[in-house]
Parts: sequence; structure tokens; C-alpha cells
Amino acid sequence: MGNLTQRQIEVAVGWWCSLLNGAQAFSALRPEERNDRENESTALAEIKATVASGDGIDALRLTLFREKLSAILASNEFRPEHDLLHVDYSPEWFLAQALEAAGIPVGTTTLPWKTSMMFRDGGVVASRGEGSPVETLL
Repeated sequence: MGNLTQRQIEVAVGWWCSLLNGAQAFSALRPEERNDRENESTALAEIKATVASGDGIDALRLTLFREKLSAILASNEFRPEHDLLHVDYSPEWFLAQALEAAGIPVGTTTLPWKTSMMFRDGGVVASRGEGSPVETLL
């Protein structure tokens, strides 16, 4: 495995999956709300419901995206001290690779513009688009 913990990878990938579906449910995993597994289960159930409703990416493509992005983040190719996951107007290389592997269009409307994620001190921080505050996810 690369330099990220399995928990960092799970949190990061889950957050990007929630953005693909337009779901805000992953916010239930913020640290102040993460004291029990019930909140996490609720968030994942809401994400799955969004997929089932047809409002987001279908379950197969979402699974393929999740698997590919997890593999990228676990690899030695991704260096969290230098690399970050971000979308300017189009997704950066790591996200684009995961999207392509899942058969999801890599374009300017796939993920919110000006979205970014960094890994620091064993944690994960992210911002959901232009003007959004930085959230501590882990």
C-alpha cells in the first residue's frame, strides 16, 4: 500500500462517490458525527438510495469508480505529500483515470468545479467547489 491508511482511502473515495451522485449524505461522516456506526450506515444507505433512484451514477459504474480510485490511492504512484485530488473545470489525472475505468464521462459537468481534497497528518480535508469552506473529513 502507498502512504495513505485504509481509513483515509475509504473516507476519500466515499466522499468523491457522494459527489458523483449529487448526494450530500457523506457529510454524516464528519468527525463530530462519526461517534457510532449508525451514522455511517445511514449515510451509505442514502448514497445507495440516490443511486437506486436513477438520479446519479448506476451502481456498477459507481463500484468500478470506487475500486479504481481506491487502487490509485493505495498505490505508490499517488504521493499524498505532493498530489491532491481536485477538479478545476475538469477532473485531474487521478480522478480522470478512475472515471474512465468506470465508463463515466470525464467532462466539465461530471464533478463540481473547483473541488479539492488533500491528505495531511493522517487526515483528509476537502472543499466542495468554489467558495466552499474546507471540511475536515477525517
